[in-house]
Amino acid sequence: ARLSPVKGLDLLLRAAPALLREFPDLQLLLVGDGPAREELVRLAYELRIADRVTICPSVEDTRVPLALMKVFAAPAWEEGFGLAIVEAMAAGVPVVASDAGGPGEIIEQGKSGLLIQPGDTAGLENELRTLLKDPAARERMARSGQARVKERFDLDRVVTQVEEVYGWAVRDVEK
Repeated sequence: ARLSPVKGLDLLLRAAPALLREFPDLQLLLVGDGPAREELVRLAYELRIADRVTICPSVEDTRVPLALMKVFAAPAWEEGFGLAIVEAMAAGVPVVASDAGGPGEIIEQGKSGLLIQPGDTAGLENELRTLLKDPAARERMARSGQARVKERFDLDRVVTQVEEVYGWAVRDVEK
């Protein structure tokens, strides 16, 4: 994701100390570039979790970092679509995301992912804890998320939908 304040990654860092007390092997992996990078590094040091946070630059193939994740967190303050969320779900990684626009359309609450209110650090912490504690729930949600992506965002389906929209637009112009 873009390392930008709107992505709410500071909330993830703020949720981490309590989670680390319960899950001492927890590691946070932030993947992306952007203007909030230095602030996130500073916050990780301030929270004394810098040794548990890795920030790596954007990658073309997201399958590699996603394969390392047990849970994907997207605590954005606002989100247009949420391509990274779709990619995580397609890779079989359960998602906790803010219900901040696009994610609410992508995720079926409690089935294909978990939604929190934007800015809700305690909610983020609780939902991450829920998934970290329960491997069976992670697996169920991962399978459901993959099925949801295949059902709603399959390339052939999306191409057909785009063609339909263009068809409607052309018919409207011809009228």
